[in-house]
Amino acid sequence: MTEKKGLESFRKQLEPLLFEMGYSCVRMILKGGSSPLLQIMIERNDDVSVSVSDCTRVTKKILSLLEENDPIGGDYNIEVSSPGADRPLIKPEDFERFSGSLIQVTLFQEEGGRKKIEGKNLGVLEDILMLEVNQEPDAKKSVLNISLSNIRKANLKPLF
Repeated sequence: MTEKKGLESFRKQLEPLLFEMGYSCVRMILKGGSSPLLQIMIERNDDVSVSVSDCTRVTKKILSLLEENDPIGGDYNIEVSSPGADRPLIKPEDFERFSGSLIQVTLFQEEGGRKKIEGKNLGVLEDILMLEVNQEPDAKKSVLNISLSNIRKANLKPLF
């Protein structure tokens, strides 16, 4: 089984267990190198912030699941964390959930002459992200329509 298929298989096993525990998986990635790392971002389904004890509880569940069946194989470390203030937006549902929020989007291909764009997330309609941006230099607001397939990564942009 390839690494990608193994990771997807593991995610399919883990997600229902996380849901029963009151969590959902935001993102799961396996970073390679001499000491591979399986990073799993979780969030609570009740919208309360994830605590260290939440991460510990989920880590224990993951370890017991991996003892039964490890579809990834090999040696690697596990890191369970909250998504943080700059939470990644991955699925269309993420963009809908955080509609109205300031986000930063990195694109595969330029839109409006840029590959990295900040703006107000206006939501998704038929796999198109509507992003309100300020146009330089006159600072007029306009809406960019960005295909979700053109998004390399997107994150909430916290205001500090």
